[in-house]
Amino acid sequence: MFKKPQSIKFTVLSLILVLFVIQGAFAQSDISSWQNLKLGPYPVGFKTIEKYDYSRTFRSKHDYFGNPVEGERARPIQIGIWYPAKEMKNPEVMVYGEYAFAYPEDESFINVLTNMQERENRFLFSINENNPGPVLDLMSINVNAVKDAPEQEGTFPLIIYCPSLRGNISENAQLCEFIASNGFVVATSHSMGATGLNPEINQTDLEALVRDKEFVIANMHSQPNVNINKIGVIGFAAGGMTALIMQMRNTDIDAVVSINGTFINSNYKDILTNNHFYQADRIQSPQLIVYTSEITTLDFSLVDAFKYSDRYLLELSSLQHSIFSHHGITPISSQQAETDYYEIPLNFVNNFLKAELDSDNNSM
Repeated sequence: MFKKPQSIKFTVLSLILVLFVIQGAFAQSDISSWQNLKLGPYPVGFKTIEKYDYSRTFRSKHDYFGNPVEGERARPIQIGIWYPAKEMKNPEVMVYGEYAFAYPEDESFINVLTNMQERENRFLFSINENNPGPVLDLMSINVNAVKDAPEQEGTFPLIIYCPSLRGNISENAQLCEFIASNGFVVATSHSMGATGLNPEINQTDLEALVRDKEFVIANMHSQPNVNINKIGVIGFAAGGMTALIMQMRNTDIDAVVSINGTFINSNYKDILTNNHFYQADRIQSPQLIVYTSEITTLDFSLVDAFKYSDRYLLELSSLQHSIFSHHGITPISSQQAETDYYEIPLNFVNNFLKAELDSDNNSM
């Protein structure tokens, strides 16, 4: 028996945002936009946990010739965690390169994490016309988090961030910092396929992505600063499908955010509806759906089918996909938006989560 909400809120907010095209290479003085974002009341800490999921193998027991494979074969999952920290005197903030290669305590993870770093570098080079200079500049930018900072006292709602199809934990680090500074613990993991590092858009790899995030939730139960009774999920691009499937499978998830989720693209929505766990009436948690009208194949038929969920739609007109992550305001973007524009979806996401998970009427 499903309880229908008293009211369905379906609000479209259209913001016409102007992009400034910046020509040529970026000078060192042009990379300070990371620090311009106004954070919440808490300092931000960052840490990683390396765990093997022994219920799944990632490497075969034997090689092609039948010889035993040496080393750990279970699925390796590095969990990146942002959290509210205590005030610190003269804190030493991290640089972005520490997100791109989050050095593990378990050295058996170094090989897979090196591949993750190479994957991000290839992406950064590709959106910067293979110019290495701005990518190197990005790696040295000071971010807002302090590695292994002391945790703020108390417990905070848990937010699971689901990256894009081949996104790393670094993909939307500024969003994760911002959310954590406003009183949430944010956890994520690298996107990996069922048997390889690079997932494809198919049911096998989608299942692997969902199970990885479920593994993250399971491990966050042991974190003393987490209120496990309040859980939100944020999905970016293909991660939007991951987030929705997680909510269909787990009724403990209290809020879902989709940022340019592929399920509102007519070219990809069948991937979600053909999933074994797809059942529209199991989507009961409130949703915030942020998207760009740049998508020419927008299709909201799935959103309309989620009749037991309050839905809020935020349309950001004519923005490129990269603006929905911090890649749009760092030196690797050839079309750099003003930081204020990136703050718009961040503030909406933060207000939505505080309204739904903290019952904050002002945020609502």
